[in-house]
Amino acid sequence: MNKTRTKVHNQNQSVVTLVGLLCLIGVFLPAVSAAQTRTVSGKVIDYETGEPLAYATVAILDQPFGTITNLAGEFDFHIPIKYGQGQIVFSSLGYVNFSIPVQEAVLQGQLLVRLRPGEIMLDEVLVTEDLTAAELLKIALARIEVNYAMAPVLMDGFYRDTKKANDEYVGLIEAAVKIYDKDYRRPRDPTKLRERVALVELRRTMDYDYGLEKYFNQYNMLEDLLLENFVKYRTFNTTREFYNLLQRQQVVGYNNQPINLVYLYAKGYSLKIYIDDHYGIRKIIFGWGDGQDPIYSYHKPGNVENRVMRVDKEIEFQELNGKLYLKYIAARYQNHWYNRKTGVLELTTERDQALLINQLEVDDPEWIGNNKKMKRYGLQFQHKAYNKAFWASYNTIKAMPLDNKIQLDLEKLITLEEQFESFDK
Repeated sequence: MNKTRTKVHNQNQSVVTLVGLLCLIGVFLPAVSAAQTRTVSGKVIDYETGEPLAYATVAILDQPFGTITNLAGEFDFHIPIKYGQGQIVFSSLGYVNFSIPVQEAVLQGQLLVRLRPGEIMLDEVLVTEDLTAAELLKIALARIEVNYAMAPVLMDGFYRDTKKANDEYVGLIEAAVKIYDKDYRRPRDPTKLRERVALVELRRTMDYDYGLEKYFNQYNMLEDLLLENFVKYRTFNTTREFYNLLQRQQVVGYNNQPINLVYLYAKGYSLKIYIDDHYGIRKIIFGWGDGQDPIYSYHKPGNVENRVMRVDKEIEFQELNGKLYLKYIAARYQNHWYNRKTGVLELTTERDQALLINQLEVDDPEWIGNNKKMKRYGLQFQHKAYNKAFWASYNTIKAMPLDNKIQLDLEKLITLEEQFESFDK
């Protein structure tokens, strides 16, 4: 067995890492073959605690191309040879950037990157220091069309959707998509998707038990996830009561620079909004529900009542040429399903969604026509043959280790690979 070398990187150049809650870059080009890429793998941890850093960014310096770490801080980064002379930058909220040449990273084999927490003096003066939390957020919302992209962009995205019933995973869908985003103008209807999405490749496990269909929505959940972009769709609470509850403080942001945190904590509710000194909203973390009492409930056909127990959402934006673009978005829904006649709990479910934008095309992005546009119905019904060669060199959120519960649950009968391949016909 070949031994894999692991090199520890803990220089004074650290990386901004993301302090995240949840598990989340383009034209219609053919898949890049493995021969045209170099793969760098490794793990990102906190320098002081050794804890893995989930959703830290791994990207090419000054290029709109990258990936993020998984919940265990692990990553596989497939780098096209055209970036072979570049630098890989590890970055995330709260840490100092760390970079390494692509060529050196490839030679090292497995990287262990230890990122140093930022240590700025938080009493440094920002232009926003005299603003209240409410005033700061109102200015940030008013400046969306200044700070965010107002020209079309084509985003190359990786989408993952997992379903769990009674603490057992019952379904996995992964898709490579192209997303055409025209701009960040205020939408006329915040419930109507403005992005145009094309499905490039799809892989999924075998259909979950048909008896579970009534508990999981059958329409396109990826489109629902895109609508969770609070910034693009202006879906912030704007009531006076909400603004009066907001507080703010200065914290360590990106690459050891200060950033403003606007936050609200209440029973069963938390909201954190990170706003930079240009009034750009860089990251939002939202949680609602204590898991004991339902947030809201509604009836579904078949005498079933859905009680939504907990919702978690997270979104982060990346900067390119002075404008902000979506980097990733994730959501988790925890539900309890009751029989309306008997009042008995039938099932508990959990759904996790994540969308990683791993490449941006800002120069003459290709429009997604109706003939390429993804269908509105569920991805599980949009059959595509499994393209193993494509996935071998496509940047995803790295799958968790083999002893991960998701894989164990889903491989009770046959392996994931065999399930993916079962849809080739």
